[in-house]
Amino acid sequence: MSKCKLLPVNQKQNVQWSLACENLPCNIEITFTDEINDHCELLYKHDSININKQALFGEFKTQLSGFVSIIIYNQQQQRSRTIWYRLKRRNLSIYLLFDGIFNMFYQRVYPQQTIVKDNEASQLVDEVFKVTDRYCESFFLVFLLLPAQSDKHFAFNEL
Repeated sequence: MSKCKLLPVNQKQNVQWSLACENLPCNIEITFTDEINDHCELLYKHDSININKQALFGEFKTQLSGFVSIIIYNQQQQRSRTIWYRLKRRNLSIYLLFDGIFNMFYQRVYPQQTIVKDNEASQLVDEVFKVTDRYCESFFLVFLLLPAQSDKHFAFNEL
């Protein structure tokens, strides 16, 4: 007998998961499946693990929305178990903007290559800085063009 719990995850998030169980050992599998490509990534799998005096936890970052699935296999069927889980989802911080743009450029320019020469890396970093500079200039221009009114407040979300 197995139980499965699906938990939604939005795009561009840092996800922390934790899990605890009663005294009996559990067979546990935790995966993340993105909605766009339907790609399933195994985050954790272990058979007959005792987590009664400790908790399992893990963390991952995703650019795509999808679902975290927690699957508990109850092979012994001696008695039902209580499983406690927590999924903390936070939007990725703005400091990851450069890293994300760099990875996007790197994968586009060097899809198969893993070693990049110094001058190629320097050119790639220059391109990424140009894009982030344009983005920041646009963001601040919009901010400066907003009318300053004392009775209205504008909130900007992190990317």
